[in-house]
Amino acid sequence: MLNKRLLHTVPAAVPYIRRNVLFQWLSMLCTVTVYGVLASVAAGLITEQSVTGAGWKLAVAAGALALRFFATGQAVKAASGASQCAKGTIRKMMLDKISRLSLSRLGDWNTSELVQLAGEGTEQLETYFASYIPQFFYALLAPVTLFVIGLFLNPGAAFALLICVPLIPVSIVAVQKFAKKLLARYWGQYTTLGDSFLENLQGLTTLKIYQADEARHRKMNEEAEKFRKITMRVLIMQLNSISIMDLVAYGGAALGMILGILAYRSHEASLFQALFLILIASEFFLPMRALGSYFHIAMNGQAAADKLFAILDTPEDAAGTKIPDTCQISVHDLTWGYDLDRPVLRYVNLEILPGQTTAIAGKSGSGKSTLAALICGRRPAQGVCIGGIPVSGIDPVWLNEHVTVLDHQGFLFAGTVAENLRLGNAAAGDEALLAAMEKAGIDLDLNLDIHENGSNLSGGQRQRLALARALVKDAPILILDEATSAVDAASENSIMEAVKKLEGKTLIIISHRLANLQDAQQILVLDKGQSAGCGTHEELLAGCEPYSVLWKTQQQLERYGKETAWNH
Repeated sequence: MLNKRLLHTVPAAVPYIRRNVLFQWLSMLCTVTVYGVLASVAAGLITEQSVTGAGWKLAVAAGALALRFFATGQAVKAASGASQCAKGTIRKMMLDKISRLSLSRLGDWNTSELVQLAGEGTEQLETYFASYIPQFFYALLAPVTLFVIGLFLNPGAAFALLICVPLIPVSIVAVQKFAKKLLARYWGQYTTLGDSFLENLQGLTTLKIYQADEARHRKMNEEAEKFRKITMRVLIMQLNSISIMDLVAYGGAALGMILGILAYRSHEASLFQALFLILIASEFFLPMRALGSYFHIAMNGQAAADKLFAILDTPEDAAGTKIPDTCQISVHDLTWGYDLDRPVLRYVNLEILPGQTTAIAGKSGSGKSTLAALICGRRPAQGVCIGGIPVSGIDPVWLNEHVTVLDHQGFLFAGTVAENLRLGNAAAGDEALLAAMEKAGIDLDLNLDIHENGSNLSGGQRQRLALARALVKDAPILILDEATSAVDAASENSIMEAVKKLEGKTLIIISHRLANLQDAQQILVLDKGQSAGCGTHEELLAGCEPYSVLWKTQQQLERYGKETAWNH
């Protein structure tokens, strides 16, 4: 019923929870005080037809009501404090964990699942801390307090009421196992539906082109129907459990009233004691009944906590601590694959000196981008070193500062052009930003608002702006992985010319156009994951068949394209 690990995860919320329980308890004592005054007044009116000390009794009741109002307000404030602590802590923990995970580990989680946990899941956990946990402790404290008071009224009735109180948590425990499984299925279907919706939204243009949107729409409707059915089962389960708890609570309160009447008729209690017992009988069960009404919160919170801990418990690749003395890159007998039985790269060797321009060529699927990802440490591998230190042993902060990777998917954030460029260097001045854009071949106002992922820019503009951002960062190692794939040939040539003029940088260029690579100091040719040759453009034309064939094919295609354009 109470997740201790979750409670220990947000220790800052504990003081707020204590305050919440304390003020709820104080509020209950005030309520009991008012009941005592009412019982005394009623007993006096019935037996004596008058009320002795009516003035001070009314004053006590008024004071108790005022104090109850204050205590209730403080309990609400404490609940809000616990809520804010939980929300802030949990989201920060998620963000910190995600930022520490390698791309290979992060790939185990769907984007929609992470988004839903950060959103809806966090909201459930927030309510769990704000409502359920305080009510759990208060529901244990309140009956014990009332039992002590009841002992002075009628011990037999007090014991009977106390014995009946646990029937509510027993009913909760009875359905907890079933509810946990059901809510696990609910969250699974919820994330599946969210993932499907996000995928269809992102691929809507493609679905329209292939006229497949209706088929995907039907499939999504089927998933939505599954989610509706599981939601209805959850609601029915909650309704049934609440009905059982209502029966126990109201039955227990009725029992307390009956016992109070019987005690008075048997002269075991005075009229005041009997009336007081009747009034507080319901208070024995109300806290536990309220806890039962929070049952769905507890179960949803538990399900969200399971998802949260699954993320937090994801193994992290050991972070390196060493700092290389140079930016020399060495690849020695590198063999790597997503599946160990089918390696993408096999026995690849490469040496890149600081300040050297190296190109990686090969057909699509030959492992070019994979090699780039291994060099920059995006994926763990043996056989890749910078400055003689394995990439896995290098301080990740050093890697992020010294290596910049620019691929064809350079993400742009909603904000101004300047804000996106300063992600590379927050201290860069406007002149530095304009100079970087000039080198990248793009002319935009620094104050121009950019929509999410540059949706208001052309594909070429997005890539050039991403390139300018990489130039602003000014890292000593720059990896261009098909960074000019979305621009025309003329623009591509101008950008590559600007890149080649960069001084003092170690450049690794991957491009489908060999014309962009021919001036590189060395070119590594990959063929089916293996090194087919390494040398200058001229050396490879003369002695590397895969390279020469690819070069001749591209030259023929470009000549054909020019002739076709000229004829038109």
